[in-house]
Amino acid sequence: MRIFCLQVFYALVLCCLSQIVRAQCEVDAGQDIEICAGEAVQLGGSPTVVSGDNPVINWNNGLGNDANPMVTPIATTTYTVNLSADAGCNTNDQVTVMV
Repeated sequence: MRIFCLQVFYALVLCCLSQIVRAQCEVDAGQDIEICAGEAVQLGGSPTVVSGDNPVINWNNGLGNDANPMVTPIATTTYTVNLSADAGCNTNDQVTVMV
């Protein structure tokens, strides 16, 4: 009986661990950068969505869901990209553009 219980417990642990692993996701907003006034810069990493099943991204500051939006800030601005993916994965990253 003990061997059977251990096998069931082991199977449940593996099932739970596989769910945890699948819930991982990662997003990259890119490196902080300094620009001159009037210059444009592209945000996001390469790639912006590093991992996540069926990812949906959204940038703050009205930038929407483009993976690598172009911005021309008139003052130093921090941008946040949010990532949602399958299995309840939610994460974010920030990049600062210094003018």
